[in-house]
Amino acid sequence: MDADDPETWDNFSDEAKASTVQAGFKPRSKLFQYFGNQHPDLLACYTPEMMAAMAQLTGERADLFHPPDGTLIQNIFPSDEEWAWQRAHFDGGVKAKMHKTLPGPFIINSIIYLNDIEKHGGGTLAWPGSHKPVRTLAESDPEKYEYMWRLSQDLSTVDIGDPVELEPKCGDILFFAHFCVHAATNNVRDTPRLALRSRW
Repeated sequence: MDADDPETWDNFSDEAKASTVQAGFKPRSKLFQYFGNQHPDLLACYTPEMMAAMAQLTGERADLFHPPDGTLIQNIFPSDEEWAWQRAHFDGGVKAKMHKTLPGPFIINSIIYLNDIEKHGGGTLAWPGSHKPVRTLAESDPEKYEYMWRLSQDLSTVDIGDPVELEPKCGDILFFAHFCVHAATNNVRDTPRLALRSRW
C-alpha cells in the first residue's frame, strides 16, 4: 500500500480483512488492521523515551515496558460515508477473550500516529477521564463485573461526559488507561489515517 496512491488503498490481504471484522469494525468504515507487523522502520517508533514515558505515567517499574516484537497496524482510509464515530468502548471488552476486569488485562495502551490528522480525518474520539467512572462501576460489584465483557454491557449506564475528537500530528502518541472509553471515527478527508497500536 502506498499512502500517496489511492489506487493501492484497497489492496488488503485476506488476513487483514478477517482481523478487522473479528475486531468488530464495519467494512464501510474503511478501517483496516493487521497484527504482528515486524517491519524495522515501524518497530523503531517504539523508542526508549516512549518506554520511559509509560513507566512515568503508570508509576510502574521501567522494566515492565519494552519495545514489542510486532505491532498492530490500524489505518483508516477515506470513506464516502458521512463523518461519524463507531461504537464507544474500552479495550478488552470482547466476550470471546474472557479478560478479567480487575486488575485488568493490560496496564496501558498506545496509538502512534504516523501522519498529520485533520478534523474528521479518522482521528480517535476519546472521553477524557472516563476510566474513573468505569473503574468505579467495576469496583461496585466485583462478582457481577468479574469479566470485562460484562462490564462493557453496562457502559451505557455510566456518565462519561462528552468526547473529544483528536487531531494528532505525525509522531504524536496517545497513551490511555485500559478503562478509557474511545471510538474509531470515519475518515472523510482525502488521505489515509496511519497508526500503530500496542498494549502493555
